[in-house]
Amino acid sequence: MDHGAVINSMYTTRKGRRMAAGLTLLALLTLPSTAVGAAATTTTTTTTTATPAVTTPATTPAVTSKATLVEPVDGKHFDHLELAPMVQFDPGKDVNGKAEQPKWVLLASDPGMTKTVRFCRQFVWASSGGGFHWGCNKWATGADQVGNDQLLALEADKVYYWQVVSKAATGDTELVSAVRSFAIDKKGDETTVGDIGDQVNGTVFGDGSNLNLGTAAYVNSGVKVQTIASSKLTVFAYRIKLSHVGDVNLTRSYIKVTSRAGTRYLKLVKSGEQGAGTVWKLNAAERRLKTKRYTYQAYIKSAKNGSMVRSQLRVVLIKAPKAPPKWKAD
Repeated sequence: MDHGAVINSMYTTRKGRRMAAGLTLLALLTLPSTAVGAAATTTTTTTTTATPAVTTPATTPAVTSKATLVEPVDGKHFDHLELAPMVQFDPGKDVNGKAEQPKWVLLASDPGMTKTVRFCRQFVWASSGGGFHWGCNKWATGADQVGNDQLLALEADKVYYWQVVSKAATGDTELVSAVRSFAIDKKGDETTVGDIGDQVNGTVFGDGSNLNLGTAAYVNSGVKVQTIASSKLTVFAYRIKLSHVGDVNLTRSYIKVTSRAGTRYLKLVKSGEQGAGTVWKLNAAERRLKTKRYTYQAYIKSAKNGSMVRSQLRVVLIKAPKAPPKWKAD
């Protein structure tokens, strides 16, 4: 049966229109279920207009970088006298270029920053590597009743860990930097003047009261020349004697005699408990000098640490003996 032709022929009269409507309903009821589903689908797709979903973009939070630590480098050692070392850092910035606001620098005794022992919030300008950075070295343990920081120097022979805590440029978020460490070395053993003297060797100038290598000669070597003098034995022979303080190694000690005829070194011989001497005989070259001007000086070797101590310089002028008068006959 052609349902479409029947429905079209019934639309010519009013009664026919009522009958056509009934037949249309009857036709729909007698159609297979698959056809009904197809008709429903067709109707839905032709009459419904899809509305696209409107997505509101999410607000991207500002990305903030943490503070960059500059000085000291991780693991640096400070002298035991540096009990308030300066730390330097650069605050981070967000994507808009706004810098974060440093709040304080924390010092802890453990790398996990769980045991805070000091804080610093009095920032100053500091320089390192030709640039300026934020610096802080006012280490406090707390504040008094009026809010003033109670400063306390750090302790030697300890390792400290430090970290910068800042406030983000926007909002109240706290930002913490990386953790670095530094150590303050312990105070060394006290060095006595005697210890210094045992370490310093070399020539000591003067009679023992002058300085040599930063240490007084007598303190350094333990010896000094007290007196030195010469006396005439014969026309061309002189005795040189000296007295000293301290233990002297005479096998390495001598008298230095200088003149226009050259330089001579005379061995010292022990004389008494704290004395030594030698005999100086003028050689042929020294005797021939018209101007017989000589200088002599004692060099004594310390038995304590091998330092060489010199005496004061002495000068000797020897007059030539008068020639015997020529004999004349009466």
